Amino acid sequence: MLELLEAYGEKHAMITAKALLDHWETRTIAHADSEEEGLYKRKLKENPDISHTLSMLK
Repeated sequence: MLELLEAYGEKHAMITAKALLDHWETRTIAHADSEEEGLYKRKLKENPDISHTLSMLK
């Protein structure tokens, strides 16, 4: 982001920052949410001893 800011200025850096935040909110967080809803619950059911580890991942 700093390189982008220095090379292209604040306007382009802000556009890119907003796109990055949008990506994180829609893709990365959605992916993590789906893991918590499905994968983690299945794994916990298979092995209750990993509850602390799953809590730390969340």
